[in-house]
Amino acid sequence: MKPVSVVWDRKLLWLEETVLLGAVLAAVYGWLALPVATTWHLALHVLTAAGIVALVAFAVILARRAFGPLRWTAASLPPLAIALFLALGAPYLLLNWIPELASFPAQAISAALRSLLAAFVCSGALLWLWANAGDPGRNPTQGN
Repeated sequence: MKPVSVVWDRKLLWLEETVLLGAVLAAVYGWLALPVATTWHLALHVLTAAGIVALVAFAVILARRAFGPLRWTAASLPPLAIALFLALGAPYLLLNWIPELASFPAQAISAALRSLLAAFVCSGALLWLWANAGDPGRNPTQGN
């Protein structure tokens, strides 16, 4: 397994992937809230879905450019388990944990910080998974 420093050395990529994750989540939330009453609404649904697919494809292209293509081997199964737990479990625990705070502004700041941390943990875990399942002959600490 490659160390987490492989992702830490590419902070800009990590930030880009986190922003793309937030954009995808916001687009999905907006897509689910769209009405379906007319043909124009249906067209808006199709355009929004195409935008979501484009954002996901762009995130995959960025990760592939940084770490090479995915190569699933038996050695990539332990990182898969760890990354899936971190990418899904840790954000779930962070977002469902509500600390006892005295005021509403403190609760709002806490929720914002926990959401931001959850997004960074999720995208970092997925990037670490890609680095471990990527091309073994490629050195991910160097550029293209």
